[in-house]
Amino acid sequence: MTQYVLDTSVFLNQIHPDGDLFTVPKVVEEIRNSPSKNYFSNLVQIGLLVESPSSSSILDVTKMAERTGDIGKLSDTDISLIALAKTKSATIVSSDFAIQNVSLALEIEWISPDRKGIKSLLFWKWRCEACFHIFDKPLKECNICGSTLRAIRSK
Repeated sequence: MTQYVLDTSVFLNQIHPDGDLFTVPKVVEEIRNSPSKNYFSNLVQIGLLVESPSSSSILDVTKMAERTGDIGKLSDTDISLIALAKTKSATIVSSDFAIQNVSLALEIEWISPDRKGIKSLLFWKWRCEACFHIFDKPLKECNICGSTLRAIRSK
């Protein structure tokens, strides 16, 4: 049976695929509204397991997210989800484009609960809005002129 790692969006949308279901403890912390909590409880009753990924998988995901430029867009929860999917060789279920992009870069299958998703792998850089200097990693501000940075596609 296919294994799936579920993002918070699954519980919000209340749509999940058939198969062996997993999520991470940080997702459970993000579930706050009553309908999502009830949906989570129902999935636990039919076999949803809450597990943590290996530390080596977290490191691999973090390195790839830095390479694609998605590291500034991913939360610790997002990184844990991708890492658990990598650890279990599972398909990740998420509507988050950064999760989908890093998953694609790591050759982890993904599906979106709302059927919208990225079309191809993207790499990002950051450009200062004032001096136009390009940075490989996201910064709080340009270290040349202090202005804000905007994500741009890398060529």
